[in-house]
Amino acid sequence: MRRWEHAWLTGATGGLGKSIAYQLAREKRVRQLTLLSHTPGEAERTAKDLAYRYGIQTRVISFNAEKPRVKALRDAARKDMPSLVILTHGIMPPEDLLDPRLAERICRVNTLSMITLTSILTKEGFKGDLVFVSSVAALRAKQRNALYGMSKAALTHYAEAVRQYGRQHGVHVLEVRPGILKTRMSEHVSVPLKEPPQRAARHILTALDKRKHVLYTPGWWYYTMLILRSLPARVYDRMKL
Repeated sequence: MRRWEHAWLTGATGGLGKSIAYQLAREKRVRQLTLLSHTPGEAERTAKDLAYRYGIQTRVISFNAEKPRVKALRDAARKDMPSLVILTHGIMPPEDLLDPRLAERICRVNTLSMITLTSILTKEGFKGDLVFVSSVAALRAKQRNALYGMSKAALTHYAEAVRQYGRQHGVHVLEVRPGILKTRMSEHVSVPLKEPPQRAARHILTALDKRKHVLYTPGWWYYTMLILRSLPARVYDRMKL
């Protein structure tokens, strides 16, 4: 079981982020955990509970993914650089395929904010483990979530490039491709087989232990997407997914 001195975690009050925070603390994997959240009041309550239950050091940084405060984030990294960074934040609102403003907002949160954080950390000398939470939706488009999938496809592409960069700069990249998780973000999505975020959190930490580069969670999504990506367009376009 791997351990880290200090971890940064975004989306700390969301279903997956919160589950990872408790898993890290419960297993004594970190001595200090910094929660980055757009709802700092809620994050503070989580941080206090983690510190009380598990005796770890906690801190909260206000983080608005639509408008990241670059200077504040850079100062925080300079003051106490983490050795583990897990980027779980994101949005998946009901979509209108032809709405450019919604597309811009989704990409700003799901993609550009992660690029901003990665840039800040690497330029300040970050070395360690960097986790991007993407999605199986990145791998093939469907009309009902095309904008979300587009943002995650860009993130997957970026994560692969950062992984290549990281090989020469002491950064190990894990890209996570979950299916639909049972969280507040997906409440409006009616699909079967939603995965509990607690299970996904365990899978992510196990993948870090094994120093994997790509994780599908649940694992059967690997084979599902292998099949879906192999289908010709005339067949795939008729499928109701």
